[in-house]
Amino acid sequence: MGKAGISTGSIRRWFWSSIPSRVPIRRPPRSAAGIRHGWWAAGRQLASYLAEERAIEALAEAERFEEFNRRFAFIMHDIKNLVSQLTLVARNAERHADNPAFRADMVATLQDSAGRMNDMLARLSQHHRARTDAPVAVPLAPLARRVAKTRRAQHPVEVSSSGDPLAIADPAMLETLLGHLIQNAIEASAADAPVRIEVRSEKEEARIDVIDRGAGMSPAFIRDKLFKPFVSSKPGGFGIGAFEAQKLAAEMGGRIEVKSSEGKGSRFRVVLRAAAGAGNEVGQAA
Repeated sequence: MGKAGISTGSIRRWFWSSIPSRVPIRRPPRSAAGIRHGWWAAGRQLASYLAEERAIEALAEAERFEEFNRRFAFIMHDIKNLVSQLTLVARNAERHADNPAFRADMVATLQDSAGRMNDMLARLSQHHRARTDAPVAVPLAPLARRVAKTRRAQHPVEVSSSGDPLAIADPAMLETLLGHLIQNAIEASAADAPVRIEVRSEKEEARIDVIDRGAGMSPAFIRDKLFKPFVSSKPGGFGIGAFEAQKLAAEMGGRIEVKSSEGKGSRFRVVLRAAAGAGNEVGQAA
């Protein structure tokens, strides 16, 4: 209370009520130090935004390089396979060039090699995008014979089929997958040991087995290393073929099973969903 019995609160209310509402209440002017602090804070915030933008750009660039390097690793693996394939073809041509069947296989191999090299160039392109075609009902036996034919000038490959199995798959992806497995089997085999391909269906599954009589693999290698990239049991191997084959099989809703015995050889089985009885026509989207 004041001396005349007027409370401090009453004086405060009277003061504020006496100020016209249209008169703006201004803050006291900031000091020079305060202004400098404000500019410093704003500059710091701007620098933070710029640093974040640069970090985002650097991350995007790193991701582009990582994607290119990943593509290049697969390309290098395919180039190695092509070199191995064409080297063996040239070597066999010295002995079998007069054989019409060998010449036919050699032409098929050269055509396949040219197609694969064009595909490599497309995959290296910055603007290339992965295929997104719908799966179709694929006749497995003709596809297996076609892929085997491109390898016969390099190494004996035998194909057997039980019936005419159809599988739900992307034909190009399946051909790439099978090519990886056959090439690996050829490299694991002695010159006089044919690689066998068996095609059949069982219940709701269609299967392609690629069988070799090579050195085989240990259970530990199959479990821990076989499907990991850049791990190979072969000298000079890239360790990418089996990894990519498994990836392609999974993308088509399938899987790869492996049985192997050291000193006896290996069996790689590609398991896909069978198209028989599903009402799909060959070459039509499933």
